Amino acid sequence: LLRNSVEIIDSPGLNEHGSRTKVTMDYLGRIDAVIFVLSVHALASQTELGVIDRELRGSGHEYLFFVCNRFDELKRASDRDRITQYAYEHLA
Repeated sequence: LLRNSVEIIDSPGLNEHGSRTKVTMDYLGRIDAVIFVLSVHALASQTELGVIDRELRGSGHEYLFFVCNRFDELKRASDRDRITQYAYEHLA
């Protein structure tokens, strides 16, 4: 995967604005891997899951990496366990 070098493109988020979503979607045909950053406070909404399944996995992307942002803000171990379990169930 990383044989020839790495170029990271920080694209706009999804569902923020139509033109920004289009910029992100236009990159999909030219990328080898996706690092998808999700907020711990709204982890993998139905809209995000739809985009992941339809646009990313559906277009043949094999390398999807998920980053759970703001995980350190979860103070209780039970909340961290719940979010971790949810992520494994919905994103694996």
